[in-house]
Amino acid sequence: MTQPDRVEAALAHYASIGHARSVPDDSVPDDYPARVEAALGITLPPAYRRFLGANPCTGGPDAVVQSPIINPDTGGNVDLLEFFGHAADREDLIARNRSPHDFEIPSMIIVADDSGGNPFYLDLASGEVWFCDRVDTMPGDRAGLQLVGTDFADFLLRMEVDPEGDVIPGPPQRTLWQRLANWIAP
Repeated sequence: MTQPDRVEAALAHYASIGHARSVPDDSVPDDYPARVEAALGITLPPAYRRFLGANPCTGGPDAVVQSPIINPDTGGNVDLLEFFGHAADREDLIARNRSPHDFEIPSMIIVADDSGGNPFYLDLASGEVWFCDRVDTMPGDRAGLQLVGTDFADFLLRMEVDPEGDVIPGPPQRTLWQRLANWIAP
């Protein structure tokens, strides 16, 4: 499968889950991905640029989804709550990554977070997607990140609807620690 076909398959998979806007906003510029690149002085990896063009508003999956951690030594799943995008009345993708923050990592941008405010990073050079558990990771430390996608298409394709979840009325109830405890317990 070619990379463009893989990206389209990933977008179709995500569309089958559904994307709910956190803040309904019809004022999204048609060229929002280009505006993000210009505002942040970066070039977005193609798969993420295509996703952002298709889903430009801040929002997340209609169902509780898990994204498997790739490292077989740590394993586990993390819940995805929200992708950052355009939001006229609150912090958006540009603002989130423009202003200095404790968890800033060079050559990476924060594209999403889980129900606990733990960020998902996109590596601008490799396109990989990484998860940061803020409890276990020092600010700005790449070493504590956990790989959840070899690129953005892989990240989307790995998403699975949590069978214990339901349509998201609010943040998922289980914390990362509770999920890890359940995963570790015999």
